[in-house]
Amino acid sequence: MSKVILNVGHGGVRKDTGACGNGFVEHEWNKDFVNNYIVPECKEQGLEYAVVYQEYYSTLPQKINGIANKGDVTLSFHLNAADKTATGAEMLFWHKSKKSKELAEFLQEANIEATHLKDRKILPRDYADRGATLLRKTVTPCVIVESGFITNKEDMKTLEETKELLAKYYVAAVKNYLNQFGANLTNLVAVALAGLIARGLSLIVINGHKYLLKRKISKYVLKFIPQGIAYGDMLKGIKPNHERLVQAVLTVQNRVLKMFPEKQRATIDKLIDENAIAREIERKLNEDKQEGLAKPTAVEEE
Repeated sequence: MSKVILNVGHGGVRKDTGACGNGFVEHEWNKDFVNNYIVPECKEQGLEYAVVYQEYYSTLPQKINGIANKGDVTLSFHLNAADKTATGAEMLFWHKSKKSKELAEFLQEANIEATHLKDRKILPRDYADRGATLLRKTVTPCVIVESGFITNKEDMKTLEETKELLAKYYVAAVKNYLNQFGANLTNLVAVALAGLIARGLSLIVINGHKYLLKRKISKYVLKFIPQGIAYGDMLKGIKPNHERLVQAVLTVQNRVLKMFPEKQRATIDKLIDENAIAREIERKLNEDKQEGLAKPTAVEEE
């Protein structure tokens, strides 16, 4: 099973505190955040983890690589510092690593959803940039997480108020990155479809025309949705792009098709436009955002 390697930035033999501001110390703040918020959330969401501290920054990549397995990811937690007007969150990644870039996108979206801080985007790092040693030499996809500015009073107030939620979103983002074509996203799409169906809103494009899915089909979809999972809860910190949604829709579609008599499957399969379904889900995600849909627990047959 893949795990997330959690590095608390700074510290070590030289007792590097990191930046300071507004009564906070960067290393201490992130130590508390990782151990008392991220770690419990990893346990809650079933994500394997390992916490790593540096002795020396120059040897940190080697230490991480020593415990890393294929499929793992690394997050190094920091806080930004500048003049007191600088604000917002950003994620740093090695400019040649596509996987690190994608992980950074997930984490940045999670932060903005949780904190509503200024979106400073994800930033590619090169040899001369800060963080280059860690980002370049770590064998796993690696992101330096700059959750906000320790030198900005409002940023720190927001981070203090949203610690628990931010941890939940960060962990959900990592899980979604690790399982983007797996069960989590598949269930998300299934819940989305069934929720829309239950409310009579699910318009699926079939041969260029929009039809409401029949309630009988929604019953099939509901069969493989984990009980008690709310659509909105699954979306927190997650914004799957169109390609990922299409893949998940195909998985859901294949499961639904297997519940129909074999002689009907080919006909039904040709009628369903997975791209149109993905677009419809995207549209509803944008409309509902964190409100979510009601739990699709009971749908009557026609």
